[in-house]
Amino acid sequence: MQERLFGFLPLNKPRGISSRTAVDAVKKLVGPSKVGHTGTLDPLADGMLVVCVGPATRLATFVQQSKKTYIGSFTLGVSSASDDSETELHAVEHAPVIARQQLENMLPEFTGAISQVPPTFSAIKVGGKRAYELARKGKPVKLEPREVQVYSLELLDFSYPNFKLKTECGAGTYIRSLGRDIGERLGSAAIMTGLTRTDVGSFSLSDSTETQGLTFASVKQQLVEPGTIFSDLPTAKLDDDQIARLINGASFEAHELQLPGGLQRVVAVNQQNKLLALFQSGKSAEQYRIEYNFANHYAVGQQQV
Repeated sequence: MQERLFGFLPLNKPRGISSRTAVDAVKKLVGPSKVGHTGTLDPLADGMLVVCVGPATRLATFVQQSKKTYIGSFTLGVSSASDDSETELHAVEHAPVIARQQLENMLPEFTGAISQVPPTFSAIKVGGKRAYELARKGKPVKLEPREVQVYSLELLDFSYPNFKLKTECGAGTYIRSLGRDIGERLGSAAIMTGLTRTDVGSFSLSDSTETQGLTFASVKQQLVEPGTIFSDLPTAKLDDDQIARLINGASFEAHELQLPGGLQRVVAVNQQNKLLALFQSGKSAEQYRIEYNFANHYAVGQQQV
């Protein structure tokens, strides 16, 4: 039986394929291990796609909530239903010619906590249907504005009508919407023509692997230890007896973990620093209960590593 894997695969998704296609390619190699991802990249976009392998699929939300960095290309004076170049383009009549300084001066308005209406062509569900499914059928789609966090915006290049932005943002931010709103704020319009995601939390595109030529061996070699996403949390190293108790679902006292009580979350690892569990504060400040338990991954059908 093929070894079951556990970790994150930083994948460089090429433009022109969906995130699902990229994930399915990994799934074919590592089955029966589960496979998922931590945030969709549209076919128009390329770059960092963090693929969860095995029990790491249970930790996807921690990566999804982390800061992301994008480099997006945009064209002013043009609009489209999808806010990008994937649908019919409409030129703005008498569109003003925008100067670089105008754009730079306006960017601070789009940093911090901002209100943003997602693109009509998005995966958000409306009445149980994906918004893009309704939009493609010509049905009206109304999406409510939501608050998103934009940490920084940097103008990398400008040659009217084209410009390029580097954006550091929080979860749920749509770069297409950002470009659209910037164009409207300038008294014009804008569409996104290209997008690269360069960073997701601690995962960087420079450390990613290409989708072509993947094998089981190369996936295993490139897997990032799941515990690395919790490098900022206090850690407890468990011995064999404690791991046996963990497998049976036991809670632990703070002194057993050699940590103070009252911590919100604690990481548990084995003697080889492999992620075993996440603990949360229990009924008392001196107790920690299991939030996520991965001890069985190392105990069932394989040696601890």
